[in-house]
Amino acid sequence: LNFYQLIFFASIASTFAIVIGLGVVYIRKENKRKQALAELNDSLNVALDYNHKLIKEIHHRIKNNLQLVISMLDLQRMNEKIYTMEEILTEVQARIKTIAVLHEYFNYQQDGGMVNLIEYIQKLADTQSTFINANKIIYNFPNNQSLYIPSEKAILLGLMLNELITNAGKYARNFQNELIIQIQLKQNSNNYELVFADNGPGLPNDFNESIANSESLGFTLLRVFSGQMNAHIQYKYANGATFTIQWEFNASKN
Repeated sequence: LNFYQLIFFASIASTFAIVIGLGVVYIRKENKRKQALAELNDSLNVALDYNHKLIKEIHHRIKNNLQLVISMLDLQRMNEKIYTMEEILTEVQARIKTIAVLHEYFNYQQDGGMVNLIEYIQKLADTQSTFINANKIIYNFPNNQSLYIPSEKAILLGLMLNELITNAGKYARNFQNELIIQIQLKQNSNNYELVFADNGPGLPNDFNESIANSESLGFTLLRVFSGQMNAHIQYKYANGATFTIQWEFNASKN
């Protein structure tokens, strides 16, 4: 082979090597692209599956909450006490708003059905206090601590708190027509404890005995809701009506 032939064959070999190299690079990029697409597709499938389950859960919650509203309306209808239409609508509005506050909470939270109890109680009490024109609400919550409970129990607790706030708005103003509410929340070794207190005249000393037999709608709901969440509710007088709600703490499902 002469010099020019060597150059010619070397050029062909170089071109062939470049083509092979480009082919290898292309195949590697194509494999990476396919892998990325596969991973993206898997991620989309997971997201779609999560959204499908989330939508089913939302529909389930809405159905349960609508049934809860229907049950409360039935109790209101069967109650023998005579209410004005304004009183009925105001109480129903407050109860529905209690459920709406929880749905609003889930619009921006992603805690897997768990509710931050401190945030929820404060949001609920602030909202409901506008219905009764409370002068002041004092909160006493644990510092630097987040307490979570399942949404099902949060609704029941919220409805109980709503009944206490509504009752305070009706009967708990002092002689200066002021209404001051205190709400305390704490976690003990094996239970949660919510304490609701007002500055009103209080209730009869034997109220703890009569709460189980009270025919008023508000206390009937307190009895029903506390039973549904396996909670214990107790009353005492301490410069006003003081209600303590306790329910068992469970690390996996409160």
